[in-house]
Amino acid sequence: MIDPMHVLHQAAASVDELETAEEVNRVMDDVEFVFEYLEPDLQGLADDVMARLSQRLHRLQTL
Repeated sequence: MIDPMHVLHQAAASVDELETAEEVNRVMDDVEFVFEYLEPDLQGLADDVMARLSQRLHRLQTL
């Protein structure tokens, strides 16, 4: 069984360590997958993580 909060925590903790666009996209896919399993009041946290991942992806693509 997948724990959505664990996936979200792992994603948030790894943002600054991701080194390729492929890695970022994989983590974004994971967050998107668990989004609908999160309680509605926690979905905002997932949105924040996705925003951080999007920023990371943009920075990697502009290097």
